[in-house]
Amino acid sequence: MSANENNIDNELKAQLTETNKIGSGQFGSVYRVTKDHSKYALKEIQLTVTKEQLNENEKKYLRELSIMKELKNSHVVGYVMSWTTPTVIYIMMELCECDLNVLIESMTAIFKCADNVEPNHFEYFVSYHIFHEIAQGVHYIHTQTPPVMHRDLTPPNILMASDGSLKLGDFGLAKVRDKRSMTNTGGNETYIAPEVSESTSNHHYNELCDMYSLVWRYQMKVTRKGSQLRIPNESDSQRITGLRNIMNKLIHRKPNSRPDSVELLKMLSKIDKIDDKKIE
Repeated sequence: MSANENNIDNELKAQLTETNKIGSGQFGSVYRVTKDHSKYALKEIQLTVTKEQLNENEKKYLRELSIMKELKNSHVVGYVMSWTTPTVIYIMMELCECDLNVLIESMTAIFKCADNVEPNHFEYFVSYHIFHEIAQGVHYIHTQTPPVMHRDLTPPNILMASDGSLKLGDFGLAKVRDKRSMTNTGGNETYIAPEVSESTSNHHYNELCDMYSLVWRYQMKVTRKGSQLRIPNESDSQRITGLRNIMNKLIHRKPNSRPDSVELLKMLSKIDKIDDKKIE
């Protein structure tokens, strides 16, 4: 790195105030920082080797950085800036201090959700709104040229901004789809699609793997298992029945039998137009 780049790095760090650590992991830390009177999240990734000899985890963060720079949408965590030193990668982004796990825990308390008790229609409305917002974020990344696969749509990676909107975050496992599609695995085993876990050099997959992952944060039975949103099991509501039918299509084992993100938003739009007075 040149002396000029080092000067820029020092100048940027000097502008940061309120550098409070809000999280840490094996490869670095996340801070809440203030720059020019605005609050941001700053991810600090420690490099164990030179950039020419990056290990796989460090390559993951550089990949996240390159993808985040290109994504600009209200349903994706906003990229602000980044810089590097010989030993550290810094990524500054929009501050989101709540994830989907926290939101679900709050819903459990607010709606007094209990295991083995059918979720009520208020819980359904909130769950549907959350699903719709996440679907819009997935639609945005899938309709990029070329499409971006997130590959890690887990509750900790669905974040809530200060205005209450939901955003896709943590693009460390994301990939830009090439003409050959993907063969390597990635993501949390609880959420990944069958074609990803079964991936081999002769077995390819594409962004439809994300469509499968959309559903597994929802529990379509009565009993909740961990951080899951619930959809009523038995209902004469056309909206609820329609949403359950969509979710059943999304978890089809054959990728080409699942709706893509464009089809999904069209299906949800039809549900929005249903005059279902029984649940109003």
